[in-house]
Amino acid sequence: MQILNAIQRTGRQFDPSDFVSVSNQCVDIPVGPQLNGGRKGRVARNFQKAKQAGLWNLHECFPTTTEPTVGIEIELYLVEARSGELAPRFDAVYRLLPKWAQRFVKKEAFQFQIEIATGVHPSVETAGEQLEQCLAAITDAADRLNLELLWQAGIQDFEVDFDYLTDSERTQSTMRRQPEKISLLHHNGMHVHVGVARDQVIRVCDAVTAINDQIIGMAANSQIIENGAVVCQSQRCQSWLAAFPTLPKQYYRDWSGFYDAMLPSNRIGIVLEPKDNYAWVRPTTYGTCEIRTADLPKDLATALHVAEFIHNKVRHASLGGCQILPSLDQVRNRCQQAARLGTAYQPPSKIHFDVMNFAQSTNFNSVMQEGKASP
Repeated sequence: MQILNAIQRTGRQFDPSDFVSVSNQCVDIPVGPQLNGGRKGRVARNFQKAKQAGLWNLHECFPTTTEPTVGIEIELYLVEARSGELAPRFDAVYRLLPKWAQRFVKKEAFQFQIEIATGVHPSVETAGEQLEQCLAAITDAADRLNLELLWQAGIQDFEVDFDYLTDSERTQSTMRRQPEKISLLHHNGMHVHVGVARDQVIRVCDAVTAINDQIIGMAANSQIIENGAVVCQSQRCQSWLAAFPTLPKQYYRDWSGFYDAMLPSNRIGIVLEPKDNYAWVRPTTYGTCEIRTADLPKDLATALHVAEFIHNKVRHASLGGCQILPSLDQVRNRCQQAARLGTAYQPPSKIHFDVMNFAQSTNFNSVMQEGKASP
């Protein structure tokens, strides 16, 4: 909570290289007479936990104006050089890294995964240069251990070995609240954080959600093979579409709509803080819109191409204007098609932006009014 409060006070933008998960760090809520017992008590506690974690005032984390800065996270597998088998050797690789590189390298859910998170950059080009430097350092360390980096988003027919889990708050929280989802955490992905001004955040979330199919097609890299034939280019996309609310039930339209969308999952204890929102496009406590590709691109060049596409779309959506968006049922169908076809996927149409003065609702507090959001 001290980390989260400091971020909220300064309003600083997300620096992935300083990333510390706030998952499950909110203090226990004292249970008074009004919170005791039964479903209503649990709902009230869940609401208060989310409030302490900053979910219900997430809009305050965004500045009124900002440059579209960018930060990139990528997750990779560590594998044995000779056999290609997953190698749970994160700690060994990390110890061999120079100090400067350690700042940009993080643990993931399993010990055979490694994450690189850049700092905040003015462009994808400079973020890419930092990624390239980090990859060179990691590759050198891995070579010394007879390991390799595997640019792949998923392993077909993966079975969880709990000995390979990283002992972290994230995995502990998942084990307690959604243990059936643990196997999905072995998937790798890429996350692109873009600085966005407060009154444009929800516009950006809606606009980029509407083109998730294009991002999936560009990034698909976890094939499903049956009888020697590729039947799907993105196992990760299909799995996550089925398991998580990666697409909202409806466009948020404004901050009030976003908070309304968070309430049902909060009531049942799934979303207790902003990071529990598993949408592919989401606002963060760091004052950025985080766009999570449904897959990990096949190499650095492709990753930077996808990141540049995302960065440009966010900047375009931030210009304002009336958005003509496809239905979310259409978006879901298109995402499934993109997952099957990968780079061969052709989007049926482009999202049109009518650039004009457009004032979004700023009625941030309406969702918190008594009778609407109270447990």
